[in-house]
Amino acid sequence: MAGVGEASAIFAFAAAGLSFAKALTEYVQDWRAAPAEIRSLASEVEYLLGCVVDVENLLEQNIKTNYLTEAGVKRAHKNVGDCREAVETLRKLLQKGGKALDTANITKDDLDHEWLRRSAWPFYKSQLRALRTRLVEIQQQITITLISYQLRAG
Repeated sequence: MAGVGEASAIFAFAAAGLSFAKALTEYVQDWRAAPAEIRSLASEVEYLLGCVVDVENLLEQNIKTNYLTEAGVKRAHKNVGDCREAVETLRKLLQKGGKALDTANITKDDLDHEWLRRSAWPFYKSQLRALRTRLVEIQQQITITLISYQLRAG
C-alpha cells in the first residue's frame, strides 16, 4: 500500500505541477491572441493536477480502508506516473532552453516565447495536441480509479 513517503512524493509533484500550470495560465492570459487549444491546455493541466491530489488523498484513505485492490493501487500509481511524465514533457517543451528551473516555483517568465512565432507554431501545435490528448486519457484513467474506489466504499 502507499506509504507516507509515496504520498509526500505525489503531493510534491502535484504542487510543482500546479506551479507550472499557474505559470502557463498566466502566460497564455498575457498572450491575447492565444489559440483556444492553448488556453484549454492550461486548463487541462490544472484540472489533471487537481485529480492527482484526489488520487493522493484516495491512496492515503486506502491505507486504512483497503477498498482498492493491490491492482487498483498499482493503477493509481501508474496514473500519477503517467501524469508526471506528460506534465514534464510539456514543461520541457515550453521552458526556455538551457535555463535551470526550480520546478516548485515556475513563473511565466520561465516559458519560452519561441513557440509563439508563426514559423514555429506548426511544429509545436502537433506536439501540444498530442500532449493534450494524452492528458485527457490520463484524466479518464484517474476518473475510473476514483469511481472504482467509491463503488467499493459503497
